[in-house]
Amino acid sequence: DGSSRWCVLSVESHRTCWFLLHAERMSVVSSRQVCSWIIIVAGISLMLILATLVNPYLPDLPGNPLLAAPSGGVGWRLFYPFELGSENNVAVWWSAALLLICASLSYERFGRPDSRDRLAWLCLSLLMVGFSIDEASSLHERISEGPSPWINLAPFAFVSVVVLSYCLVSLLRRPETRHSGVLIGLGFGMFFLAAFQEFLEHQLTWPDWAIGLRVALEEGTELAGVILILCGIALQRRHGPLYGLGRIVPRPARLPYLNWVLLIGLAYHFFAVYLESHGQSESNTRGRPSSWYPFALWFLLFCSAYWSMGRWSQDKGFRRGVLALLYLFCSVDGIASFGKYVPKLIPVWNDNQILDLYATSRALGVSVQCAIVGGYGVVSGIVGRKPAIILVVGAFLTVFALLVTGEPVAQVVGGTVIGVYAVVSLPDRTSRSPDGLTRDESLYQPVAGSYR
Repeated sequence: DGSSRWCVLSVESHRTCWFLLHAERMSVVSSRQVCSWIIIVAGISLMLILATLVNPYLPDLPGNPLLAAPSGGVGWRLFYPFELGSENNVAVWWSAALLLICASLSYERFGRPDSRDRLAWLCLSLLMVGFSIDEASSLHERISEGPSPWINLAPFAFVSVVVLSYCLVSLLRRPETRHSGVLIGLGFGMFFLAAFQEFLEHQLTWPDWAIGLRVALEEGTELAGVILILCGIALQRRHGPLYGLGRIVPRPARLPYLNWVLLIGLAYHFFAVYLESHGQSESNTRGRPSSWYPFALWFLLFCSAYWSMGRWSQDKGFRRGVLALLYLFCSVDGIASFGKYVPKLIPVWNDNQILDLYATSRALGVSVQCAIVGGYGVVSGIVGRKPAIILVVGAFLTVFALLVTGEPVAQVVGGTVIGVYAVVSLPDRTSRSPDGLTRDESLYQPVAGSYR
């Protein structure tokens, strides 16, 4: 009985029919579909935790005095780029990227027309965006500066707890999202445990031999919480590979109102640059609020290129793979600033003003990113003539603004250039096919046993 309901499904909606017929199978495999990607994510996280544990006990590296280690810090040592306790390095990018993935997947879930509790998923997405910005920008460390740090943090903590409580209650009350709600709740519980550890950090005097252990334990607790939250959100995906990293790579084509989101992000970037220009310079001890927006844009562009690689011929697939790697490199450089590593590792690099400027100026780093991607786009023809010209011209405008007006205006110009490029390049979810998928997504056919 009820078979007549299937007769009204047209040929164009075969993917919806396939989904309904395999709903029972998907509920069975949902408990093991994360095994492949979680091994990769947990393995990388574990290596970063080990680097954080070992780095404080290593000797300082010689290097450019312009980039001397901050007083009281662990210094520029062998594993500094991978130490979670430091700022503006590869490890911080990894943590911020995982949080951004959680935010994007939650927002993707909010964009599904059949999604229940859409407001809860939107609130969770906003919460994870805030955590990602905090990770890259050291916001809570900046806010807590002063005689009463915990009082300064109290309003933000209260709002976060209220929003989180609403999200968890909404997810736990429905059977289809209850398992996700439990995992997300456990993940945030790990966050609260890490906050308690940070409280103990400031209340107790730690011996030198315990510095690496304390930092590794605190940062490892935070990463464990992020992975639990990511597991909970990944269980709710209804498309893409069942296994592998594709399970957690966001699809910009499924993010609603993306152009408006990018515009709001650009407004945040302007505000962040203003705060940096009127604040104290803390390039060695604090994250940079202005670094988050370029990092996030390059990462979304990487995700878009990742999903488009399989839709082209072998030659175009290879060129798009190279483009995805360039996007990923620019995203990491947006936070880690690779230019600062070379003068520190090469002591003779002490008297070149241009190279020293590249090591300290984020605007010049952004111009280099635009020039690399734009140059490859012109040579390969894979991104289109207009987007490539936007990046190449934008790189020159950023350098010109840096030389004429200074760092703040140049950062505004660089962020605007990347934002315009992202609007032109990322898929727009305004034109939808009858089955509810964008044209870009409709080219991705589900394969039994591999895709849902």
